[in-house]
Amino acid sequence: MKKIFILNFVLLCSIYAQDLHEFSLHIGGGLSTLRYEPTIGEHSNNFDKQFGVGYAFFVSPRFGFATGLELAFYSADFELKSLGIIDPKARDLYYKDNPEDFEFRSNLSSYTEGQTAVMLQLPLMLQIQTEMGFYAMAGVKFAIPLSGSSSGKGDLINSGYYPSDGYEYTEQNFRGFGTFKSRKSENHENFETAIFASMEMGVKWRFEDGLSLYTGAYFDYGLNNVLKKKRLDELSRMIVYNSASPPNFEMNGIFDSYWEQGNTPQAFVTKVMPMAIGVVIKLSLSQGIDYFANKEKEKLGAAAELRRIESEKQLLELNLARSQAAEKALIDRETERLAAAEKLLQEARLAYEMALNERLDAARSDDVRRLAAETSQIEQEVARLSSPQPQPDFEFEPFEPYEPTQPQEHEDTAATVTTPHRSGEWVVQVAVVLQKSRAGAMVNSLKRKGFDAYSVQVTNPGKLKGTYYRVRVGFFGKMKDASDFAKSNLTTYKDWWLDRTENDTK
Repeated sequence: MKKIFILNFVLLCSIYAQDLHEFSLHIGGGLSTLRYEPTIGEHSNNFDKQFGVGYAFFVSPRFGFATGLELAFYSADFELKSLGIIDPKARDLYYKDNPEDFEFRSNLSSYTEGQTAVMLQLPLMLQIQTEMGFYAMAGVKFAIPLSGSSSGKGDLINSGYYPSDGYEYTEQNFRGFGTFKSRKSENHENFETAIFASMEMGVKWRFEDGLSLYTGAYFDYGLNNVLKKKRLDELSRMIVYNSASPPNFEMNGIFDSYWEQGNTPQAFVTKVMPMAIGVVIKLSLSQGIDYFANKEKEKLGAAAELRRIESEKQLLELNLARSQAAEKALIDRETERLAAAEKLLQEARLAYEMALNERLDAARSDDVRRLAAETSQIEQEVARLSSPQPQPDFEFEPFEPYEPTQPQEHEDTAATVTTPHRSGEWVVQVAVVLQKSRAGAMVNSLKRKGFDAYSVQVTNPGKLKGTYYRVRVGFFGKMKDASDFAKSNLTTYKDWWLDRTENDTK
């Protein structure tokens, strides 16, 4: 049952993910070295290469998991100017019947050595990529060493000191003594499995049909010591005397050797950690990129539509705010205008009321003056009637209705007097009498002089009781015209005064 479930799960994943794979080939190069710190001599890094195949499974357009197989090459160089090596227990077997121990002495100079390692690497990486084409990978790599070697070369001067002879031999080549220029050595090196912290980043150039080209940089940092650990007693001297074949003495690499400082042995190297920094070019073929691209386009389209709607919303809100601000400003201006108009209206109403009051006051003053003048005239008329009166030097003519007369010359005036038009507002009141016949006689007398005279009947004027007759001369458009006329033409009537025509019967 468990196997069936796993099989179904793998099958479903394959069906679902068949369009989400990416296969690639890559090659890279740069600083690819074995890092170590020798106790003597100088170490230098070296450049090398790597290549391999890759596979990535994407769970989204942005994220995926990458693995593959890589063949990586690491190398380093070592240089030693000079080193003295002594083996105090070398054994000379030249005379087989009489073997002899001696002190083998070797002086190594101008020695250089190169170390190489070839590793099969398995990366486990998380890959992140963007729509703009940038990508980054991070994870670990497990490296299995396939081979390791070292190649050395140096100048040697070998000699042997025989205590029995008390002599140091330096020329016997058959015993491995003498000078050996540029002596070479080849050694096999054993390395342990390496673990790297790895990262890569760069640009992914997408082409049609899922084809892509990666260009980037990588960094692989070794986390553990890959030098196979050996005890000090498991190491040997760098130059070892070969008793069986003295001319073929052994030269060991520094990874398997020790040297002596005084009488204290020290390993040349105790820790080796690989590291690589370089550039990489990767050609990949993908399936499912269109799927992710379409999904991304849909998302981008939806995001663009959302931004457009949001922009339109902001624009509408801005226009609404502007309209509300303009409406408020218009209302404020209209309110100010109405307030100003109301103020002007109130001021006009107040001015009108003041003018009306002033006019009423003036009218009342005119009425008071008119009544006072009429009272005075009536009192004079009453006094005249109550006392003997001399006969007038003219005869009263019967009262005639008012008729307009044409201007004529008068014996008392030197100029012709023109009676104003009847539409005038002002008149001159000449007298107020109790008898109608007297009023008519006065009117006729004034008419003969060319004045527009007339009489009106008024009942109970003011505080007086009874019927009276007013004798008036009209009509004038302005009060000043009436006054000037009276002063010039009515000098014989001392009690005249000015009034409005609308007050004839009041």
